[in-house]
Amino acid sequence: MSIRIHQTDLSPSAIQRLVRRLEQTTPRSSKKAHDVVAAAKAYVEGQDDAPSRTRLTRNLQREILELRDALLDEKYSSRTTPRPAELLFSYLSEFSDAHPQWRHEYSVLNRLIPKVLSESQSG
Repeated sequence: MSIRIHQTDLSPSAIQRLVRRLEQTTPRSSKKAHDVVAAAKAYVEGQDDAPSRTRLTRNLQREILELRDALLDEKYSSRTTPRPAELLFSYLSEFSDAHPQWRHEYSVLNRLIPKVLSESQSG
């Protein structure tokens, strides 16, 4: 599984409908997804700054786990016990359709989400 990343050919009005639907059906998750993308961007930009790397990694991990919790709270999945990775990748794929400009950040999240979830289960 991974976040669906593509150059969208949707019209601006279709993208706005997607954004509104996410904000209306999962308002907390939509905000947390923005936070996750912002944290992924900061993580990428801070990789050359060794003192900041640990802080940025922890922040991104926290944001990913908070998004997972928001999705569970808002009952995003109709499955009774969705796997956390499925839940995150599914939602972030929809989010990517509505916000296609962050392709690089989504590719970073595709690599880091399984690692973060694995560490949260073992830690």
